[in-house]
Amino acid sequence: DLPGARFAVRFLTVHEAGGDIYDVFETGAGSHGYMVADVTGHDLGASFWTPAVKTLIRQNAGPIFHPAETFATMNSVLRQVLAPGQMLTAAYLNLNRASGKARLVRAGHPEPVLHRRGRKPELLCPEGDVLGCFDNTCFEVLTLAVKPGDRFYLYTDGLLERRGRTLAKGQPELLAG
Repeated sequence: DLPGARFAVRFLTVHEAGGDIYDVFETGAGSHGYMVADVTGHDLGASFWTPAVKTLIRQNAGPIFHPAETFATMNSVLRQVLAPGQMLTAAYLNLNRASGKARLVRAGHPEPVLHRRGRKPELLCPEGDVLGCFDNTCFEVLTLAVKPGDRFYLYTDGLLERRGRTLAKGQPELLAG
């Protein structure tokens, strides 16, 4: 439905329902938003948050909103509606191909990967608090110049988990493929 967004998705669930969420949407002329999130829990209750989170990101992301403001607003709403102890991790990329500019914000989520054409992949590590836990949050926004052929990889912790154990950060097999 969004050929200008030029993206691919691989979504495999361990259980019938869970808290992993992704969304891709237009944020303005030549600009798209890409979001991956994970609500705590691996049950049916966690999956109920999918439409709410998608609505929150779409309402609060766009040409007039800075990505840090988007996450701060989402945090404010989630603080009011999430159950005690429940939280959300997320990564949000706003990519404007016309200007060659990308902005990335992260909320306690695994680090996205940037693979620039002809170079080695690199982890992108802007700091950010999880969503829904704290009144006062801080979100660092990483602004990058991008060129045709650069690729971003956003993923959830399922990629890092294997046979019940977490792989160490930076292991080569994480970036292979």
